[in-house]
Amino acid sequence: MKIDLNSLDDLNTAVMMCSPDGTVIYKNKMAMKEIRLPKRNTHVQPHLSPLELRKFNSIEKQEKACLVALDTGDYKMRAFVSNYVRRGEPCTLWVFVPYVQTAAASKYIYVLEDDVVTLADDICEIIKCIDEKDSIAGNKGKGALDRKIRNKVDKIIAYLFFGANDTRYAINKSMNMLINATEQTFSKFGYNIKYNFTANREHCLLFIDMKSFSIFYFHMLTFFADCGVDKNLTADFAVTGEEMNDMKMKIKLTFTMPYPPFYADGESDVMKLAQLSPKNVIDVLIFQRFCDAYKYDIKFSINDDFVDNVAVFIEIPLIFRMIYCDSDQRDEMDRYYLLTDLIIAFGHMLRARVFDPDTVSLN
Repeated sequence: MKIDLNSLDDLNTAVMMCSPDGTVIYKNKMAMKEIRLPKRNTHVQPHLSPLELRKFNSIEKQEKACLVALDTGDYKMRAFVSNYVRRGEPCTLWVFVPYVQTAAASKYIYVLEDDVVTLADDICEIIKCIDEKDSIAGNKGKGALDRKIRNKVDKIIAYLFFGANDTRYAINKSMNMLINATEQTFSKFGYNIKYNFTANREHCLLFIDMKSFSIFYFHMLTFFADCGVDKNLTADFAVTGEEMNDMKMKIKLTFTMPYPPFYADGESDVMKLAQLSPKNVIDVLIFQRFCDAYKYDIKFSINDDFVDNVAVFIEIPLIFRMIYCDSDQRDEMDRYYLLTDLIIAFGHMLRARVFDPDTVSLN
């Protein structure tokens, strides 16, 4: 499966580079849009707090990327900063990953951010490979860089969703919180998603890993909504099963795709979904990982109807606990933090998701 990442200007992640003395020598289009200050040919140091400035001054001695907060003139954004030799010239590479902009107060999003920070070096290596690939004339050498990018992407996805950090949350409250967060964010970015969730009181004994599922949920909604006409999508969620220790959450997604690339009836080859939206192949790789690691089951049907001609069916195993403890009796303030973190995280990810490089000039 090819991952088309050919230019930093087409990337929906803000990237900046500075010379050894801190002068901004490059900003890609996403950075031009999101990182107002510092401007090109100005110094980055005035936009760093004393603590962050000490981090920046020590980067040259660091072997690994570090996390630095930058005042952009509008708000603070955090970047992975690493040493880079570009076209034979030393510089520092700044990568503003949407996943680490929340400054999470809740356990669930904090654990996710912490995992992403652990992967800072791999993320920076992907950016360097894209930049090096863009500088190569012809195709010689690009294949090796493509393979390196794919391997890094696979490593990142495998690590993030390995499941070592279990963050369980009651399914009723998880779904209500996720739907609340999407209702407050998705419509602001042009998405029109209708949600239905069905669960009973006894389902309070059923739990899900909130850290991993919240990201699957986000990529699921955005990928299939992006495939639909005008970002329209209907999402139905229901908890089903006869035995409590064998309960699942069933998800049905329906949308209209005017010209589907193929037809299917109960297809289970997840990687075929990449044909619906090749530019979003990362989403499909995430779906595949969840099927392998968490035993999610995904099937889809595509026909030639004029309306709602695509249906996606997803089954997700739930965790059963004999004693209801509401995630160790977390109080209302903790739930408030989680909802707030989800809204902020979804906002940052959606801002990157809808980015159109053609609307930004580098002049």
